[in-house]
Amino acid sequence: MVMKTVIRIVKRNQQQPVVAAEDVNANQPRPTDLVKTVKSWVTESRERRSVVDYPLWLKQAREEIKAVKQAGRIVLGDPVAEPAG
Repeated sequence: MVMKTVIRIVKRNQQQPVVAAEDVNANQPRPTDLVKTVKSWVTESRERRSVVDYPLWLKQAREEIKAVKQAGRIVLGDPVAEPAG
């Protein structure tokens, strides 16, 4: 995205400001409108995914992955017991 802004050039001992050209981006949507559109798409996508009924094993696997991420540790398979002695 190219952002174009009007720049006013004022030279020393000059009282008249330079007249800016007409804004070329008048037909383009504003950034706030674009942000609202994208956020609405993300919300709709999340709602559609939450409606789908996933298998129980997949739900449990996702919960385990979340727990591991929150704990900040990585678990691969069953823990190995330390040898005695």
